[in-house]
Amino acid sequence: DYRQVAKLALPSGLFEINEPILFGLPIIMNPVLMIPFILIQPILAGLTLIAYSLGIIPPSTNFAPWTMPPGLGAFFNSNGSIAALVMALMNLAVATAIYLPFVIIANKAQSEIEHSESEAEITAALKF
Repeated sequence: DYRQVAKLALPSGLFEINEPILFGLPIIMNPVLMIPFILIQPILAGLTLIAYSLGIIPPSTNFAPWTMPPGLGAFFNSNGSIAALVMALMNLAVATAIYLPFVIIANKAQSEIEHSESEAEITAALKF
């Protein structure tokens, strides 16, 4: 179940170490989850560029370690801008909202695959 993998990956995910999710669900080599994986980056970059262009968030002046929890890195990179912190958390919420329907679909598909395959079929497929 994808929820179990997500629970196990949460502690490392708080520090931007996402390999348990990338390879545990897996997002890599999963055609359903590859769609949001590719689409989210340009969407979030566009939202952030708009906020920067409108003067809502200041430019980055510092470089915090890449393992900073979401939001805190933006806060420290912008010399303590609350707007940058809020923008980073908003980006996290947008990414979660985009991923959610795809994860639900992938979870249902995985559940259907597991129910349709019998132990004998799996064993036969693994024999050389």
